[in-house]
Amino acid sequence: MGTSATDHTDIQAILQGFGHQYKVARYVMIRLSDSPTVNQGFLQRLPGALGIAEVPTSVQTLNGNQPPVAVTTAFSYQGLEKLGVPSTTLTTFPEDFSAGMASRAAINCDTGRSAPNEWESFWGDGVDVLIGIIAGSNELATEAHERLWTLLGAFEAERGDVPDPIVEAGSDQGQRIYGPIRDGYERPIEHFGFRDGVSNTPIRGLIDDSSPKVRGAGRLDAKGDWHPIAAGEFLFGYNDEIGESPESPQPASIAQNGTFLVYRKLSQNVELFRRYLDDVAAQLGLDPAMVAEKMVGRRKNGDPLVETFNGLNDFDFAEDPHGRQCPLGSHVRRTNPRDSLGFQSLLVDRHRMARRGITYGEPAEVGNADPSNDDPFPDRGLLFLALNIDIARQFEFVQSEWVNFGNDFDQGSDCDPLTGSHGHGEGRMALHYDNQNPAITCSAIPRFVETRGGEYFFVPGCDGYRLIIEGKFGPSL
Repeated sequence: MGTSATDHTDIQAILQGFGHQYKVARYVMIRLSDSPTVNQGFLQRLPGALGIAEVPTSVQTLNGNQPPVAVTTAFSYQGLEKLGVPSTTLTTFPEDFSAGMASRAAINCDTGRSAPNEWESFWGDGVDVLIGIIAGSNELATEAHERLWTLLGAFEAERGDVPDPIVEAGSDQGQRIYGPIRDGYERPIEHFGFRDGVSNTPIRGLIDDSSPKVRGAGRLDAKGDWHPIAAGEFLFGYNDEIGESPESPQPASIAQNGTFLVYRKLSQNVELFRRYLDDVAAQLGLDPAMVAEKMVGRRKNGDPLVETFNGLNDFDFAEDPHGRQCPLGSHVRRTNPRDSLGFQSLLVDRHRMARRGITYGEPAEVGNADPSNDDPFPDRGLLFLALNIDIARQFEFVQSEWVNFGNDFDQGSDCDPLTGSHGHGEGRMALHYDNQNPAITCSAIPRFVETRGGEYFFVPGCDGYRLIIEGKFGPSL
């Protein structure tokens, strides 16, 4: 077991990160047949069908050798069963993964209109395989996507028993650039109008320790220096932040360089968000844009709401312990508290995730909110993808304890103002709008973001993937 991830050829592209080369994503959900042989044959023919050397794809981010199209393939617990993975291996997977996201709804606060019985209907029968096609252009993604459909058609003609492409998710243009941020320089924007993809967790062994991307995003030591997070927090087969190698599914050859993917489709109600900002700003005599920025914890151009920072991600909260600049309950402080909880970032490091989200749907028109638009599930939002080694300790902890409960931030039971499960307009948030006046409370915050579906997937390393689709399982070691 090593302390850093060095076998880059065995790590799927989604974990290594896409950088600026890959701007378009298509995610296709597939329900497999009842025949392991048919399912294995389908996946074995996938590389040739897509016109690439192999699936899944490893992206050589450290030496610049990046293929024009990268493909990630991941399996739900049900999918592994349908591929003939033996019970001796299946029983070694953790309970959170085997149970699936829908059964963990209470933990994740997926209630009300975000409850599994309200999700898009196809989730009810389960999703077996997620195939992610990531490319540098819409044309390349479309070509690979059409090749996938051709393969499915060929299998249907040959066997009469075919894996079912139940749904596609994602935007034809992936993480779209909706407009200029400042000085004519364009960056991806999420639907509420904020610069997206600002903060990504640096993983030891996948990024140079001296990279500027490490500062503010990694682990903070007692000297105030930043370091990448240990690879074992994201990959099986490596040491984690406490110097141990996490228990992995068996045999170890199946798990090596693998991880778990949390996939959630989140609908963003932009009209509701704008109406709330207008209403609360009018009541309190504030600027709606300022209220939005306080909720997020960043300005729309991505700058953090702290006075001292050296870049979009190079900052901490040491000079703002009481949240007078960046509110204690803001989205930024809840999802990555950095040094907010004391002991440098020790209380935060083991709950970090590698985020790979992408927007979907057309942006809402710029302008005032339309009171007549009361669609509870508008077709725009975020495909939330996060990678972690321990779903319960990482994703579910952040979702339940930091996003939907505020005790760690002295916020009692208040939720994240942006993504929290506020129920029936019961949310609230305290914020300072300057350094002279006391805090004010934004009350009756509705639920702006609702879950439309999701699942937990296992993302094997490239070698582990081949063992799964070839049905080659050695002894549990």
